[in-house]
Amino acid sequence: MGVQQSKEPQNIVFYSNEPDINIQFTPNLVSQLQGGQSDSVNEDVDRTVEERVQRQLSLEKERRYAFEQRSVAIVSREADDIARRLGTIPALAIDSATVPTQQSVIECYRRNAKRPVECWQEVEDFKDAVLQAQTNRIIS
Repeated sequence: MGVQQSKEPQNIVFYSNEPDINIQFTPNLVSQLQGGQSDSVNEDVDRTVEERVQRQLSLEKERRYAFEQRSVAIVSREADDIARRLGTIPALAIDSATVPTQQSVIECYRRNAKRPVECWQEVEDFKDAVLQAQTNRIIS
């Protein structure tokens, strides 16, 4: 069993009883059987590959262009929406009741630049004044 596996394969030869039969093969077949391809086949394959690559590149360029155009349109629309919203926001007027408490907070911070914690009472008064102004605005 092991002896047969170690033998080298032998070529198989076919004999014909009719010696007058002439067998001819085309050069393309012979080239393919020998493992090579003819130049015309290589050129056809190269041309086909080049066409497909060009087609894919053009499709990718079209996709990118469409995406960029869509992105520009989206950004433009969002900018218009923001501008429209900003145009409709009413300007907020500062309530006159909060101005004195705001000034007292600013003065306290200036006096206690190194210890802003000392201004906690002024900050609380300012917060209360702002809350009262907001409540008055909502009610009216």
